Amino acid sequence: MKFTLTGANSTNFNYNLDLNLTIRNPNRIMGFYYESFSSWLYYAKSVDGDWSSGDFYQGKKNTTVRRLSFKGNQTLSLGFDDAIISQFNREKSSGVFSFDVKMEYWVRVKLRKIKIGIFIPRINCGLKVPLSDSKRNSTTTFKATKCDVVFKATSIFDRGFEACQSCN
Repeated sequence: MKFTLTGANSTNFNYNLDLNLTIRNPNRIMGFYYESFSSWLYYAKSVDGDWSSGDFYQGKKNTTVRRLSFKGNQTLSLGFDDAIISQFNREKSSGVFSFDVKMEYWVRVKLRKIKIGIFIPRINCGLKVPLSDSKRNSTTTFKATKCDVVFKATSIFDRGFEACQSCN
């Protein structure tokens, strides 16, 4: 994963996070169809960016890498409580920021020639991102992060799902 976090000051920061998401299918019998792949970037429980991808198929015994890019800025205004501003100031001085990336998508299983079931994995990745700017030589490097996955089974008739802002 490649991360760059730039331009921190006391109440505002700009960021450019490029993530490589590695999805592994160790199964020798089943393939997976991924549909409606979406992800959201959170800082201090506030959604600041989103990304979506086209559908794709992952074959048996396969590793797929998907690239996620988040760009934007976050302003810590008076609307945030003191704990969030305090967290931002601590992270700014330490040079490492905490983000959460949440992902959600539809998965159908391909078993031989039959497509069965619809599952909705909800993934949460807690990231520690070192600050990178021209004034600071950070000795902290980003480490690969294993993500938490929770599956929700659904019926074929249940195609609507809530925005991920509510899936904390």
